[in-house]
Amino acid sequence: MLRRARRMLVVSSIVASTAPFANSLPSASATTTTVTGSLSPHGTARHEVPSQPGMITIGLSCAGKAKITLSLRSPSGTTLASQQTSCRSDDAALSATASSSGTYSVELRETRGYHTSYTLSATTPDAGTATTTTVPSTTTTTVAAPAPSTPGVSVSGNRLVNENGAPVRLLGVNRSGTEYACAEGWGIFDGPRDAASVDAMKSWNITAVRVPLNETCWLGINGVNPSYSGTNYRQAIGGYVSVLRSKGLIPVLDLHWSAPGTEIALKNRFMPNMDHSPAFWASVASYFKHDPAIVFNIFNEPRIEWTSDAAFKWSCWRDGCMTPYGWHAAGMQTLVNAVRSTGAGNVILIPGLNYANDLTGWLAYKPNDPLGQLAADFHSYNSNFCNTTTCWESKLAPVAASVPLVTGELGQNDCAHGYIDGYMSWADARGVSYLGWSWNPFSCTGQPALITSYDGTPTNYGIGLRDHLRALPTA
Repeated sequence: MLRRARRMLVVSSIVASTAPFANSLPSASATTTTVTGSLSPHGTARHEVPSQPGMITIGLSCAGKAKITLSLRSPSGTTLASQQTSCRSDDAALSATASSSGTYSVELRETRGYHTSYTLSATTPDAGTATTTTVPSTTTTTVAAPAPSTPGVSVSGNRLVNENGAPVRLLGVNRSGTEYACAEGWGIFDGPRDAASVDAMKSWNITAVRVPLNETCWLGINGVNPSYSGTNYRQAIGGYVSVLRSKGLIPVLDLHWSAPGTEIALKNRFMPNMDHSPAFWASVASYFKHDPAIVFNIFNEPRIEWTSDAAFKWSCWRDGCMTPYGWHAAGMQTLVNAVRSTGAGNVILIPGLNYANDLTGWLAYKPNDPLGQLAADFHSYNSNFCNTTTCWESKLAPVAASVPLVTGELGQNDCAHGYIDGYMSWADARGVSYLGWSWNPFSCTGQPALITSYDGTPTNYGIGLRDHLRALPTA
């Protein structure tokens, strides 16, 4: 969504993060950091480890009956070493060579179904003499594992399917906030993100939640407040995704706000940029590639308005081009390549042009995906150009007959629901997915907002989506 109503009340955000609290004696030209944490049954925790080139050594001790798989991954997400240990027997230790400077990651995954506490140490080379860093203890962010009943998602023909081949539709809402709060410097989320708030969403019979992301906040660049960016932002998003998964929902991660060069992403740009967008997707894909139920929405609303040449527009959309503003736009193909370079096989949603409301060239200029896991993304509002059944039949139906079609944003700005009622009925008949904008208690005219409260109380517009979803048969 291009426009967002601003709230007068600034809400603060408290972010739990992993941090070292005690350190063992480091060896020469190395730093050893120790952290403590806890894992829920079948839970996962991630810790980031900055390192210079050289040997990284990881040690783990844990208690109880739990069994943990310990993995060390490169900045690109490649697994460098992995070991499984039973907490009631030996401690675990593994090492691998860091080939370049960067942020490596350690993942702990509990596989036996028991709660455990753990102590993790990481010894990394540094560029100078040995150092010891002491940081006050904080709560460790634990990423809960998805519920066993939550399947993966993949493309089969023109349908999304689960791991058993049964059709899956992404029916749900957009949870706005994570694209703007961090860049504006006052938080990461706008409103609650706990299990109770997700239960309120689930009461509408949803299956998916689209989470808009901010490029500069995820990468931690260009002067964004570090309290709300980089490691803190990534861990907060990872924690929220895990809550969604634990509730059986499919997260859709969307590159919503981006910016070239040294700018902070403070708005919905017309195209992704070569400066940072490929790095963003390589990082996001590396972080989440181990969960096939997470869908990647490669960009929000592309538009190329400085020319009327349709062929140029679609060529730039796919392959990138130099903009009149002095920066190079990244094409959809480049971003698909960035995701696949990490080994991630997740479904990728590719939006059309003209604020994702134009799919006329989508099939002809479709990016290449060696895995065949692309779906089309369409945004539908009553104020858009393609807002009639005639347009949907002539422009959307051919795309929906070829690839899965997901309506990443659906809404109307008159506090009514006649428009979305008609679109949802059309989409239901063709197996098309849709996610309402947005699950925020803002104005139902400006945003538009589905709710008046995070407990799920709907606006008059939201009543249309809620009642329609509740009336659909439950799979």
